[in-house]
Amino acid sequence: MNMLVIGEKINVLTNIVYESIVSKDLSPIVSLAIQQVESGAEALDVNIGPDIAGGEQIMKELVGVIQQNVAVPLCLNGTPGMIEAGLGVHRGRAIINGVTGDRERMGRLLFLAGEFNAGIIGMALPERGYASDVNEGCSIAMDIVEEAARQGIMPSDIYLDPVLASFSMNPAALTGATGTVRLFKETFPGTKTLVGLSNISQG
Repeated sequence: MNMLVIGEKINVLTNIVYESIVSKDLSPIVSLAIQQVESGAEALDVNIGPDIAGGEQIMKELVGVIQQNVAVPLCLNGTPGMIEAGLGVHRGRAIINGVTGDRERMGRLLFLAGEFNAGIIGMALPERGYASDVNEGCSIAMDIVEEAARQGIMPSDIYLDPVLASFSMNPAALTGATGTVRLFKETFPGTKTLVGLSNISQG
């Protein structure tokens, strides 16, 4: 079984990334990208969050400078507008991170995935909070997979993420996520699964 390792360090919530963006000196972000690829990352998440001013232009600049220095696909994470801006300049096939149970966000991002031939990360998140149990997570995934099919997105281009809560919030999170992943594999053949392991240490 093949495993895709996605580096998660290019995240605006970290001081180094935030300060790099604010100062317009992107060299620390380039260094993070290179370090992650040299450590085995086969794709890089680029997460600039929903609130940063000028996010669409920032996403374009980040995609450009990162792809000048590393040759791996990028997972674009932000508002639909930011993601669309990044897709417009991304060389090769990108991955959209992430499609949730929010119907408006789901519709916009799946449309973009179809338009730009991008892969998607489908997150088992309702509009607010976390899924209450495995069944709710699977129901959200079902909505994403069915809507993706309507946009012409193949199951093999979908990564389903059970969304691992931090250990401090839910000590049983890892066990629950394992059960959700197992149900995803049984229910949605042909799709792939993904778990953000860094989530467990947050909080």
